[in-house]
This record gives sequence, structure tokens and C-alpha cells, in this order.
Amino acid sequence: MLKKVTAITLLAFTIAIHSFAQSNIIKKEKVVFTVHLRNGDVISGNSNIRTIIMSTAYGTLALPVSSINTVKIGIINPEIEKDAILRMIDKLNSLKPEDQKQGFENLVQQEPGAIYIIKEYLKSENNTASVSSEYTIEAALQQLMSIYNIDEKAPMDDIIKYDDYYSAEGTCSFTGNIQIETAFGVLEIPRKSILQIDIATESPESGFVKNFILQANKNISGNTDGGFLNTGINIKAGETFSITASGKVTIASLSNNSYTPDGGVNGALAPNDGGTNSPTYGNVVFKISENGQTLKAGAGFRGKAANGGTLFIAIYETVFNPANTGSYKVKIKKN
Repeated sequence: MLKKVTAITLLAFTIAIHSFAQSNIIKKEKVVFTVHLRNGDVISGNSNIRTIIMSTAYGTLALPVSSINTVKIGIINPEIEKDAILRMIDKLNSLKPEDQKQGFENLVQQEPGAIYIIKEYLKSENNTASVSSEYTIEAALQQLMSIYNIDEKAPMDDIIKYDDYYSAEGTCSFTGNIQIETAFGVLEIPRKSILQIDIATESPESGFVKNFILQANKNISGNTDGGFLNTGINIKAGETFSITASGKVTIASLSNNSYTPDGGVNGALAPNDGGTNSPTYGNVVFKISENGQTLKAGAGFRGKAANGGTLFIAIYETVFNPANTGSYKVKIKKN
């Protein structure tokens, strides 16, 4: 389970260790950003960002990207013009129907950051009953949340997960658009379009290495709603890669038995697959491309890709139950 940061001292110490250890090799490292957009698209490319600045309740942090696993972009956007949003809200309270309509139409065209400002306004003493039954601030809020597929549980703050187990919450100061270099040229991606950024580093010494967490209450192969985790890693046909995994999960659909990545049940050794290498319950499995064949990785796999495409990983079970608990830590490496 991820441990939430509760003291600036721990973070400062961690950052200092990383900065010292990597000061001599960071220039040699290639940083790969896999950007998950709010519209469902995934874009992967190289980034020249080496440090991410985050403002938290405990102070300002400067986290080296080489220690970061993921950055989840919250709704709050420090670059949004708050006064402009409030002026649109004011128009909803105008006695002129044309002003109400204009304010509403302008409001529902705003970026996700407007959602936070609207929610704060609704909780403030400035909030009054809407003049119009059609052009209400509540209706504008619901339409914005629907446009960006944002629910009530969506985080307001950005969340950085680092060193596989730790997290920090606050606001990342991405100035302007995020640039990544892809095979199609340099792309500029605005913060408002981003849902999550997965970060990996590649160096001449270690090759490409990226870490992931497979959650048993989500990343089940039988879960048709995003059960397979999109790693954003592109594998070429014939390319050698490896997958290693550790941890323990409890699968409610399988009598609440506990499993390890190799398929071992309740502490027992992994079952004998008779040399077929077919997936068994609890295994880490992978597929190359969304429609690729589901293959066994287990606790350790190394081989050449039979075909090319994006790499997906999951925990093998044909039935999905959200009551599952636990997780696997998975490391993927390309040489």
C-alpha cells in the first residue's frame, strides 16, 4: 500500500539521497513520458524535464524524475484565470436571459480547472439561488464534469507516486505545455488535457526500466473495464524484454485464496503447467497490443516479442470482483 507523505523531513532526505546518487549519471539518462490524456489517448515520448516542482502543504518539493513512477494530474490548475471564471458565474445571476445564456455557454467550454473554482464558489457565502431554472451553476458544473469524464471522487490535487511506495499531494508547477519528443515530432500537450503521466528512465548502464503496481481490485484480466494496465511501453517484433513481479493478492472470486505472481496458492509452490506455459490463476500476464494473445509472465519472464505493439499487463482471473485486495509490484525492462 502506498504511504502518504506526512512530513517534509522524510521527503527532503529522500530527495537528497536521489540527487546525490544520480548527479553523475542524470545527463546520460533518457526520460520517457507516457502521457494518458483525458480523452483516452496515450502518447509516449522523450522529455527534457529532469525535476518536477510540487507545492504541498508542507512546502515546495523538487523531485527528480528518476525517482518518480507516476504523476496524476488533479483538477486544480494554478494557471487558470480565476476572476474570469467568477465573471462567467456572475452572468448566470443576471436578470437578462441573454447574459445568463452567454455566461453558461462560456462556462461549459472551460478546462477542468474551472470545476474546482465552481465547487469552491458553491460552498462560499457568495453563492445565491440561480435566477434561471435552465442556466444554473449546478447544471454548468455537471456538464463540465461530463465533458471531461470526471466524477465526484476525482482528486483535486496532483498526486506524485515515487520510489514505488510513497506519494505526495499538491500542485505541480508545469509552466505552459508539456513537450515530448515522439517519432512524429515534438508534441506540446496542455496540462488541462492530461490525466496521468507515467515516467521511466533509460540509461546506457541499465537499459530501459519501468516499475508498475498491479492492483487486485482493478487490474484483473477478466475486468472488461480497464483490467489490463496500459504500460505505454512500445515493444518491437523480435525485441527482448523481461517482466519480474513480486507481492501477494487475495482474490475474492477464488474463495478469498491468496496468490503470488507465479500462481502459488496460500503459500504453496506454483502449480506445474506441464510445460505449456499457460496462465494460471493469480499469474502476472501480458499481451502485446490490445487484441494480442494473453501470455504468462509469472514471477519472472524473459523473451523476444513475437509481434510489435503496446505492452499491457494484468493479474490472471476470468472473473472480476472489486473486493479483491493486495497488489503486485512489476518491473519491466528492455535491453
